[in-house]
Amino acid sequence: MEDVFQQLQQKDDRIVQIFRNEEIEDLETFLELNERDYSRLQLTTKMIKTIEKLQAQFREKPEDCKEHEEWVEEVSNNDSENCQENAVSWDADNPYHGISLEEISYDFKMMKPAAGEFFEKWITLEQKILTTYKEMFKEIKHDFIRALAIIKEKNPSRGSKRRQADNGGNNPLNGIVHFIRADDEIPTDENIPLLIVRGSFSADSNECTLHLLGHNIPVGNDLRSAFKIYLESLTVFNITPAAFDKQFFLFFNGAVFGFETLSTTGMTFMHSLQQ
Repeated sequence: MEDVFQQLQQKDDRIVQIFRNEEIEDLETFLELNERDYSRLQLTTKMIKTIEKLQAQFREKPEDCKEHEEWVEEVSNNDSENCQENAVSWDADNPYHGISLEEISYDFKMMKPAAGEFFEKWITLEQKILTTYKEMFKEIKHDFIRALAIIKEKNPSRGSKRRQADNGGNNPLNGIVHFIRADDEIPTDENIPLLIVRGSFSADSNECTLHLLGHNIPVGNDLRSAFKIYLESLTVFNITPAAFDKQFFLFFNGAVFGFETLSTTGMTFMHSLQQ
């Protein structure tokens, strides 16, 4: 079973902690886990896929492996060619492969059951922001992007203005939404979570891609829906955004989703929208 724990640790150490808390510490119990157990343990879709791949790997043993534990040892030590041939690929190059956008939203609701519906709150909030701060970022024609730029400007984190200046200051959403031209390749080596959008921040945009830790997930052409998935994925995949944008993301978690407490900066901004 330690071999199982070692492989799970590499994928998502939260699973190991859940198993130890539930005293799932032998191979037979692990292999018998099913949908009912996943629901009881409140596992995310990514966790379930990880478990099921590993279950398949340990079930597909060759006939001459008399005992399960003997086969596990052979796989671990790479001593059995047959066992290697029957092992299921882990797709180590992309841990998000095969996960749909619907699954991300479903997992988010499972993990944050008290979170409100994004669009129910955002529709009214966006209009208040654009009306209250009608003189800000007038060059941006896309209402949603303009509202995001205002939120970022009014909810600064330590170091954010210096970082914006260091990057030329052309994109008011630098470090959060990355805009590329129609003929540009989608970046694959950014070290922070990004929403990559093909188009310009000052006009309409399309083809959105979620960039997580060096891996890309297409998220459609609707920018608002793509941004919602972007926010949800940070929680689902346990990814911490850059520190210099902490206040920006805290605002959405507190004012839109409602599962975090707003900072003083966020509360001040919300109060300004009521005046």
